[in-house]
Amino acid sequence: MVWIEPGVFNMGTALSHQEQNDSHDRPFTMVLSQGFWLGKYPVTKAQWQAITEDVAQVSTCLNCPVGNVDWYQSLSFCEKLNDLFTKALPLGYKFNLPTEAQWEYACKAGMSSLDIDIDLLSEMAWHKGNSEGSIHPVGEKKPNAWGLYDMLGNISEWCFDFPAYYPSGSVVDWVGNGDNALRSLRGLPWSASPDKPENRCISRNYAEPDLQTPYVGFRLALTSAVVDYDGKPCE
Repeated sequence: MVWIEPGVFNMGTALSHQEQNDSHDRPFTMVLSQGFWLGKYPVTKAQWQAITEDVAQVSTCLNCPVGNVDWYQSLSFCEKLNDLFTKALPLGYKFNLPTEAQWEYACKAGMSSLDIDIDLLSEMAWHKGNSEGSIHPVGEKKPNAWGLYDMLGNISEWCFDFPAYYPSGSVVDWVGNGDNALRSLRGLPWSASPDKPENRCISRNYAEPDLQTPYVGFRLALTSAVVDYDGKPCE
């Protein structure tokens, strides 16, 4: 896992893109008061099988990101890890899904520009233009500036949040607490067109929490954040 320092960043759609997006993506100042660890790669099929003993994920590509897991199963995976490694985890930290803010902050990795041209995207991500119609093993593309792989492309990733409109002004440790029928997704899968505007760290997607599809997986976060609304964090 990669340690992500606490920090402040502009979350959401840049003003130059405002006309292309709904108001729920309006920019605000996000303050992450605590650092956290984030998986260097998405969780792989081999890792999933090792913890869950789910033989349905048997594949010739065990080092590919696991898919066909819903939001609840992803959290259950976190809980299993917390049970297994209770005594080894840093004090106050537990495995969970990253929040939208944590994911976007880590994806941007200090970038001031939010646009990624197709050439740069192709160096960092598997997409429809270079994937040959298939998911790929993690870590085969270049990492971002903070050493994280496959943040854009290869697979979409569950986040902890319930979809919500962004707040205004400056907010500390914001977590989306909105439509409880959906959960947040970040990143696009290997099947997505590389020229989609959604191929950016700021882009948001949503799905029902019981969605199981080969295009959606998850990445582990190890965080001390406490979530106190009706969405069960890892305990």
